[in-house]
Amino acid sequence: TLLEFKYLLIVISAFDNSIVFKSHAPIQCNCPSIILFNLIKRKFCFSNSSINLSFHLLVSFHNSGVFKNICKGGFIIIKLSSNNHLIVVNSSTTKFFCVKGFNGKASPVFPYDLKDLMASNEGFDIIKTSPFGNTMITDFALSAIEAEGLGDDAFTDFLTISYSSTDYVGHNFGLSSVELQDTYLRLDLEIERLLNYLDKNVGEGNYTLFLTADHGAAEVPAYLSDINVPGSNIAKDDFSSLFDALKTKYETSDLVKNISNDQVFLNQERILSLQLNLEEVQRFVVNEIIKYPFLNNAYTATTMQSTYFESGLPMLLQNGYNQKISGDVLFTLQPGVIVYGSKGTTHGSGYTYDTHVPLLFYGNGVQKGTSYEPTNVTDVAPTISALLGISFPSGATGTIIEKVIY
Repeated sequence: TLLEFKYLLIVISAFDNSIVFKSHAPIQCNCPSIILFNLIKRKFCFSNSSINLSFHLLVSFHNSGVFKNICKGGFIIIKLSSNNHLIVVNSSTTKFFCVKGFNGKASPVFPYDLKDLMASNEGFDIIKTSPFGNTMITDFALSAIEAEGLGDDAFTDFLTISYSSTDYVGHNFGLSSVELQDTYLRLDLEIERLLNYLDKNVGEGNYTLFLTADHGAAEVPAYLSDINVPGSNIAKDDFSSLFDALKTKYETSDLVKNISNDQVFLNQERILSLQLNLEEVQRFVVNEIIKYPFLNNAYTATTMQSTYFESGLPMLLQNGYNQKISGDVLFTLQPGVIVYGSKGTTHGSGYTYDTHVPLLFYGNGVQKGTSYEPTNVTDVAPTISALLGISFPSGATGTIIEKVIY
């Protein structure tokens, strides 16, 4: 859509060289002029050259006089082209419209007064969606080491620490957000505090540590679209044609119990009462949903039970398939597509942005080096077991990462 400014546009801003409007399309400037008043520099700036824009006040604009949109926050980088058009060349307005932020704060920008925001964000619950949730975890860990006397004798002690604020901040603000960067920088300081404590109180070289994660995450789809990478949010309503198709074919509307976690759960009791063939209904669902452009693949539970997949996304699906509790149909989404709300992001796919996580070993018994060989998180337990000289846990499925200890 071509957005036309029909009137004089005056922007008052608290930031350098500032103007904002929500658009990812070329913007035609038909107004007499665009005037920027900078509250910091206390002077007027005129948009006669490329300008970097940031703003958190209200701005109204017209789209050919048809509608007016009021937007808050965001910044875009625009330039004045040779034909006097303002062209959007980059944008971060998605951050303001596509991340959750905190209740009670109009725009997700620093600074955050957590004490002031507590009342509208479930009280102390707000701490988990900040770097200071990890700070409290370190405090608890150090207290546990001291109070339980961990590392005080010749018997091996095991302590697990879960730094989960990164997960909450990532869901809320997205992978490329400054908030998540800040959280990881502060997490690095927390790990430093933990290691310094262990060196001092347990003894350098007297402990072994490993660090990993249970998943990665997808970028906020709107951010991907902003940089011309495919991505989108979908909702359960996007599967509505499946319900229509099932009703048309089987003359009933209650054959699906639930669609969640990239699975379709059929109402097997109802299918049995109607004397329908379960595998046939599963195949019908697969053939229907595979038409959706946001889907990559779809498989019946019967296929998961009867076919062996050696690699790729089908293998990962099969590894996670449980005959008793998994759905009747399993599907994978296209890269960059998530089933989530319009704001924030999530995880759970088999793509590398979800499955590629760090794995570090450090301390006693660990060999110095780096490995680029494929490694699974399930390899941690056998590796630590070998390091301790004990048998593997009964549920262990991985293998020893030999480069770590030999």
